[in-house]
Amino acid sequence: MASAESLHSCGPEFLCAFVAGYETACRVGAAVGPLSYWRGFHHTGTIGTLGAAAACSKLLSLDAQRTTTALALAATQAAGLGCMVGTMSKSFHAGKACENGLLAALLAQNDFTANESAIECAKGFAATASGECDTAAALAEPPMGWHILSNLFKFDASCYMTHSTLAGIRELRAQHQLNIDEVAEIRLHLGELEFATCALPRPATGLEVKFSVAHLAAMAAPDRSTMVIDDSAASDPAVVALRDKVSVTDDGTSGAPTLVEVTLNDGRQLSTAHDVNTPEHDLALQRRRVEEKFRTITTPHLGADRAEAVVAGVQSPAAALDVRAITRLTRD
Repeated sequence: MASAESLHSCGPEFLCAFVAGYETACRVGAAVGPLSYWRGFHHTGTIGTLGAAAACSKLLSLDAQRTTTALALAATQAAGLGCMVGTMSKSFHAGKACENGLLAALLAQNDFTANESAIECAKGFAATASGECDTAAALAEPPMGWHILSNLFKFDASCYMTHSTLAGIRELRAQHQLNIDEVAEIRLHLGELEFATCALPRPATGLEVKFSVAHLAAMAAPDRSTMVIDDSAASDPAVVALRDKVSVTDDGTSGAPTLVEVTLNDGRQLSTAHDVNTPEHDLALQRRRVEEKFRTITTPHLGADRAEAVVAGVQSPAAALDVRAITRLTRD
């Protein structure tokens, strides 16, 4: 976004660069696989840096040689530790990935040098982050032709691995008109990765709440919004009391929808496992949900008029998309 603004890029140039960055990040992610995450790297910070470099290289119209160098420079800057969950540093990874990717492209444009095999060579990014480089997976054809067509959106402000739980709780509440006073127990069956990442038992801050699936379930059950999560969410007495009725277990598998089981005071058992890993087919509904989240987050800072102007700006046809006008609206 910053690069497109400074270069006066037109809408199609900006969108093409975004796709280039997205596809590159997904292919690098396929190359290193999940082991990198298990080792303790936060992929938003590591893989995201290479995606940003690819996007900025495209905006700068770098040739193949300089783009290769930019990706190598991104690889040597890629950083982000998984232990930062629940702190400001976790979100900091996203900003640093963008900054470092842009810097990599600008350095490559100015003939800075780097090992061109930095992703796949010995002591390179894949070897260091994962211990392996699955080139075949990286170069494979995506299931839908483009990785971006499988994109998922976060409609809640918490770790995405908690979203199946939140959707399941809401589904049961809507189907059975749940009253939280009737709830005796809530059991959440997480996979190994989810349990290791987002099962903080007693969060003390809003940032920690984002990685506490039990606390989030206690927020969703009475229909408290999780679109914005601040420190007050961690200390809400009613939520804390309901959280004590939530148990979280590790079922040993990851990636599947989270099984949510609710036992009521009268002994009735309710359960569901809501899939949030399949792209939404109703694109109009998806757009409305994204816009709702955007307004909720930005209106307190931009004001309603400017927030609506940004929404209108991004709805422009690609040829009419004015990146500089949109970024201007987001500044004080």
